[in-house]
Amino acid sequence: MIASFILTEQEWQFALSGKGDAQSLLEKGLASADESGLVQLSRELGLVAEEARATPAAEIEPGVFARRGQRFCLLLEPYPRRSGTVKIALYKDGAALEAALAERREEKDETAD
Repeated sequence: MIASFILTEQEWQFALSGKGDAQSLLEKGLASADESGLVQLSRELGLVAEEARATPAAEIEPGVFARRGQRFCLLLEPYPRRSGTVKIALYKDGAALEAALAERREEKDETAD
């Protein structure tokens, strides 16, 4: 994994659409505002949102989506420790994403036994 973000669903929707309340992104340092109040996402979050908007998502299981973008791959899933949040994990390529998905399946199978 290259990096990951844990965002509220509202923060993620703001990153994707630019609509809603960006205050918590500003507080986290994932966005900045100019003198006129125009909010600009941080470079990192901006690249993630741009890649997510440009890449179709494949639903792996309910609520879990993988995107294979041009710059990197993303895995979006609910963050289990806090309701109303999503975890966005970035992987360098499709092979790294597949390895992460295989590891995730193994962990799920172990807990099911």
